[in-house]
Amino acid sequence: MASYEAAFDFLLAGDHEMVIYGNLKRLHIVPRDNRYDDFLQEARLLFIKAYQTFPQDPTSYPHQFLAYANTKIHWGLVDQLRRDQRGMALTTPDDSETLSELSQPDLDLDWRINESDVIKTVLKRCSDAEQRYLLGILRGRSVAEIAHQYRVSRGTVYQWRHRVARKMHDVLQKDFHVG
Repeated sequence: MASYEAAFDFLLAGDHEMVIYGNLKRLHIVPRDNRYDDFLQEARLLFIKAYQTFPQDPTSYPHQFLAYANTKIHWGLVDQLRRDQRGMALTTPDDSETLSELSQPDLDLDWRINESDVIKTVLKRCSDAEQRYLLGILRGRSVAEIAHQYRVSRGTVYQWRHRVARKMHDVLQKDFHVG
């Protein structure tokens, strides 16, 4: 097994770090994203792990290794993104948090909106199908799970989502005077 130092030296040699930046760009994780530094560090660790698990000597087969590392980094970051999204779906904010605090925690806004009031208002304006979508999402279900539950296509569920988003936008603008 290769040492951490050898793996890190290989990472910094030449333009090997471009494998990392390419994967971040490919996954739409850009420098202005507040998760960027975390994912950059995770990608570097994945590169070192790939260096250590590569079946041959990476310095002897650099092109093969970089292709191998690219795949390992990509799927490692995809897995991390999935874990992050599942964690966000499983943790639901309590009623004391407001939409303004959730969307922009840095800003000191003078208006506060209770998200349960917004959801109740939107639910009243939704059709039965749109209510199914919104309640499914609030319960942490994916589009595929909602589609399977109601025996419709995912495309149908995406249409429900689009209509719910429009209604949410209208409710926020008209009823809650946001935006």
